[in-house]
Amino acid sequence: EGFTSVEQALAYQPLEHLDLREAEVIARMDYSRSVEDIARDMQGGPLPEPGGPRATHLKGGSFYNTLFMWPLLTFGWEIFLELAGGHKDELKRLMADFACLSRKVFQAAALTDLNYFVCHDDICMARGPVCSPAWLREFIYPYYEEFFGTMGQAGIKVLFMTDGNPDLIVDDVL
Repeated sequence: EGFTSVEQALAYQPLEHLDLREAEVIARMDYSRSVEDIARDMQGGPLPEPGGPRATHLKGGSFYNTLFMWPLLTFGWEIFLELAGGHKDELKRLMADFACLSRKVFQAAALTDLNYFVCHDDICMARGPVCSPAWLREFIYPYYEEFFGTMGQAGIKVLFMTDGNPDLIVDDVL
């Protein structure tokens, strides 16, 4: 919190800061909790039997920080974009660590009886993607494939939400 330089961001260890209940990251929770505890919170009570039926009514959940939002909200636009453009090896480590937080949420959702899940990332602005499609393919989409695959295997429909115009990348996201 309060990052003022790229050097501070490069030194950050997301997995050493798992209690984000007070952080300015939108999806505030204690990520040190177990997947099952997070799932019970999403479910609003006891978890259904594994492999049991999905809710028969429209029942959904959401997650604002799918992946791109983590460094954006943690470091701010300027530092994040400098990392994205000039520190790719270090950013890979940071993204892998941030993905650990998101992974818990998607694994937790898969244990519930939700039948849809809204995933949000501001990967686009009015003119299109914030970063190049090639950059997104390298840093973001492999995690989307994993996370959205977890939802699909559980029978949960994914609704992806982004600001701006996704026309240049819609096929990749789909």
